Amino acid sequence: ILRTTVDHLDPDARLAAIAADAPPYGRLLGAIRGARLTITDVVAKEKYGGNRTPEHRRRIAEALVRRAGPNDLAARERLLGRIGD
Repeated sequence: ILRTTVDHLDPDARLAAIAADAPPYGRLLGAIRGARLTITDVVAKEKYGGNRTPEHRRRIAEALVRRAGPNDLAARERLLGRIGD
């Protein structure tokens, strides 16, 4: 677990040998616990740029049209509807 995590987060790290019977990690390895999680749901919210200028909001709206991802057009309408706020 330690080697996999370090390799993923910092591939250039130069760790000392990881062995249960050798320092510096040996006595600490027993405290490491791993868990595999399965993501079953995501709850998110969209931020519509309320602190952006109307010009900036229009550029964002144009980018949403070009990207044309799921819900992008609905987000665009919401964004443009807030320009008068």
